[in-house]
Amino acid sequence: MTDAQSIATQGPGGESSPPTAEGVKSAAGRQMLERAYDRFYDGLFRYCVHRVYHRETAEDVVSTTFVALAQNIAKLAGAGDEAVGRWLFRVAGNAIHSHFRQTGRRGKIMANFGQERAGNPPSAADGPERLDWPAVHAAIRQLQPDQQNIVVLRFFEGLTVEEIARLTSKRPGTVRVMLWRAMKRLSGWLAHLRGEE
Repeated sequence: MTDAQSIATQGPGGESSPPTAEGVKSAAGRQMLERAYDRFYDGLFRYCVHRVYHRETAEDVVSTTFVALAQNIAKLAGAGDEAVGRWLFRVAGNAIHSHFRQTGRRGKIMANFGQERAGNPPSAADGPERLDWPAVHAAIRQLQPDQQNIVVLRFFEGLTVEEIARLTSKRPGTVRVMLWRAMKRLSGWLAHLRGEE
């Protein structure tokens, strides 16, 4: 079994199985990997799904991220859970950007997501009116990568500004400004798409 297969696997029903840290030599390293998996896998997976809008690609990114953690476990020895979490989200974000550069499929993925989501009824989280998900995600796609990250973490993952600041290694004030600017741009694009200029 390869490292990619042995770390961060997920079954067809969406249930995740704990990593087997065969490639990690020290007991402390194995404990760190298992603790990181238990604490961050679900949130990291949701983050990736909201960035790539494709379950299998998100699973690949998360697996790649945990393999990278296993390969760099010695460099992170002694790091606290928060530092490991920041590292995981940064590596996942970089893997997502790399995936889009290599495949050039972001537009196709967004179109597929919009078609799938358009056929789903709104949830309670959608608010009183039905959201135009293809338009929302097309607008998010227009943001800078850092702004996309912040919007996804805030509105899809429900993190606070302070939590986002810790994950992205930015000041809370910087996150607030980036979020405000992103929301202003999104509002303008969505108004334009609806013909409300």
